[in-house]
Amino acid sequence: MSLSEYAIVTLGEAKNFLHVDGDDDDLTLELLIETATAKTEDYCSSCWVKRGITETHIGNGKQAINLYRLPVESVEAVIVDGVELEESDYIAQLSIGRLIGRIWQKDSVIEIAYTAGYADSYGQAAIPYAAKLAVLNALAAWWNNRMGVTSESIAGIGSVAYTNEEELPENAKAKLSSLRKRIL
Repeated sequence: MSLSEYAIVTLGEAKNFLHVDGDDDDLTLELLIETATAKTEDYCSSCWVKRGITETHIGNGKQAINLYRLPVESVEAVIVDGVELEESDYIAQLSIGRLIGRIWQKDSVIEIAYTAGYADSYGQAAIPYAAKLAVLNALAAWWNNRMGVTSESIAGIGSVAYTNEEELPENAKAKLSSLRKRIL
């Protein structure tokens, strides 16, 4: 396996951060990098590396539709019940990821194709540093708790509870707080 074009941390960066030598755990680390990248994007409703997105909404009788991923660079197509709209039929507010300007009929099926993301590829300065740190923090939490222990205690010394591996660790969430645009 090799990392996808959407990973925002390289295998070398992860190994350096975790102090891992050798190649025995590369596959595991690559899987964790991919998972951490996807979970940080989901948490922030963002894409770190630009990509085409196609999503389906159901009309709610209101004027605005909020897109799921930010930042939005462009809207390529809006199709309502199988009919593509002209650009003049709606206003794309790219900076906030919203389409407005018409009433989206209740129960209509609206397909929207757009491009979202901070940077064209890994390594560009446009990818927020906080996102990279959050991915590294998630990697460290998951790497250091590969056995799935949820808590442990030592009498007279104290106890510790670990994060659930399906969740982002709290320290990763804290780093992403300024990047979290909107909760859907």
